[in-house]
Amino acid sequence: MASFAKGPKNSLTDVPGVRVGHLTRVAQGVGHPPVRTGLTAIFTRPPTGQQMRPAAAVTAGGMVELTGLCVLDDFGFLMTPVVATSLRAVGRVHDAMVGQRYRLDLGWPPVVVGFNDARLNAGRDAPFTEQEVAQALAEATDARVTEGAVGVGAGLVAFGYKSGVGCASRVIDAGDRRCTVGALIALNLGRADALRIQRSATGAPGSGAAPLQGSALLVLATDAPFDDRQCRQIAAAGMMGLARLGAVAGGDDAVVVIAVSTGVLLDRNNRAAPTVDVPLASQAITSLTAAAALEAVEECGLRCLTEVAEQDATTDYPVLRTGA
Repeated sequence: MASFAKGPKNSLTDVPGVRVGHLTRVAQGVGHPPVRTGLTAIFTRPPTGQQMRPAAAVTAGGMVELTGLCVLDDFGFLMTPVVATSLRAVGRVHDAMVGQRYRLDLGWPPVVVGFNDARLNAGRDAPFTEQEVAQALAEATDARVTEGAVGVGAGLVAFGYKSGVGCASRVIDAGDRRCTVGALIALNLGRADALRIQRSATGAPGSGAAPLQGSALLVLATDAPFDDRQCRQIAAAGMMGLARLGAVAGGDDAVVVIAVSTGVLLDRNNRAAPTVDVPLASQAITSLTAAAALEAVEECGLRCLTEVAEQDATTDYPVLRTGA
């Protein structure tokens, strides 16, 4: 039983200021190799202006291709969307974001995380154009995030099952302050015998082979007013939530966790200011938010498996049914 109430949509977009968009491309391979791929874009700042959000990233393992995290690590803020896509499309998406930077006010530098979706996606090239990428970015909304085998989740496999994108959120009541923390995960790793549901082994593993050289991207957002140090604490809690599910980075696996506070808006154009005043939340609220994030991560990790529709499964990778 959850210790924290779920948000009204139980989705990352319960956090004010967050928008998400998907681009999905699936073709069954009539006369060409099958294509199952896409992208998922997460925005955490207003659609216009040069504002930034405090943010931090925690990574484990090295088998992942990504761009743009150096600026986040060095300066402690995020001013671009976080885009997850196929490993083969990282360059295409990065170039599209550079080309559309001023038209869509995307900020700099592009943050793109690549997933190896070759188990289900036989296409050697990214099957979408710069205009399609731009359209997916422009159409990101704050509606409840579509889950399952959509966007980057179209070609993902985890724990021997068909995987995808999952979301969850929790609400924190701390005295006179009410905060929300939301989580979105794209999961593409995990041994078939490692999955834990409510901290218990699932028993018989899925029929698919355990994926190798897998990766996971977890994006956490909260409207609690945190600086980048506090965001790093939330990101670390997210890593522990993945471990509860049985997803750990090691060897050929990699996990990237990005935590962002939408409760603070920094103006990049105010370069003359010697200091920036941030209305920081207390350490007590930070601890509560970390605990709520851990719960949300565990749930959204399970939802990325169970929200996959039956027709999205393949012969080798079945759909997880927790009620079976």
